[in-house]
Amino acid sequence: QVEPRIEQASGDARPLDAILIQAGVDVERNYWKCMEQSGFDRPAVQFLNRAFALSLFIHAGQPRGSGRNIIAYIVHPMTAIRLFIEESNAVEVIFDRQSVLNNLATIWLHDVIEDGRRGRWGKSWLDKFGKGYKAEGVLRQVIAELIEEMLNRQIRAYVEDLSKPVKPKKHQNKRLWGKLSRRPFEVQLAKVMEFAANLTDLINHRNPLQFMAERFEPFITFLGKSRLNLSAK
Repeated sequence: QVEPRIEQASGDARPLDAILIQAGVDVERNYWKCMEQSGFDRPAVQFLNRAFALSLFIHAGQPRGSGRNIIAYIVHPMTAIRLFIEESNAVEVIFDRQSVLNNLATIWLHDVIEDGRRGRWGKSWLDKFGKGYKAEGVLRQVIAELIEEMLNRQIRAYVEDLSKPVKPKKHQNKRLWGKLSRRPFEVQLAKVMEFAANLTDLINHRNPLQFMAERFEPFITFLGKSRLNLSAK
């Protein structure tokens, strides 16, 4: 069993470090609140603890946003988890228990492969073993293997599906959305939850119209091609 714990800020912590550490404490508190509300049994919570701990580890030291709006990156997957548990009826309508758990674990980990280089551990790893696309590709492989070892092979495949390529490609966002429209329901639902969490960024974005053009157009195309049943019940 993994029991994640956040180290308290030391007196000499830089302002950014203090922000990230406090955010980690807040996320941990919110996580346990969500687990209490979910009604999951002990084995299920232990499974999700591992996903939470790995997300916390990979994203540690990674900021999100800039200037006065900067937050710890771990807040982003926490927001998606909260939306999944508290605001959607996904837990009730997905009858397969393992599918629900895989969805939640995938949401926790949806950015760890793609953004693994941005956290404190990933930066340290690249400093030690080299930089560039090749080294980052190896780092991604290491993180993917951690996912499989701590959780299962299915979640590893889901997170790999959600990750953009190491080397940026033209129109890569559209390519990713197109690929996701052909992926399993769990992958698509995790992406929708991520997108819902991303909408909170719209409020503070310096150019809301640019944000909408970048995020909404590929998303709408994806909905048209996906297997998600969006009809009202």
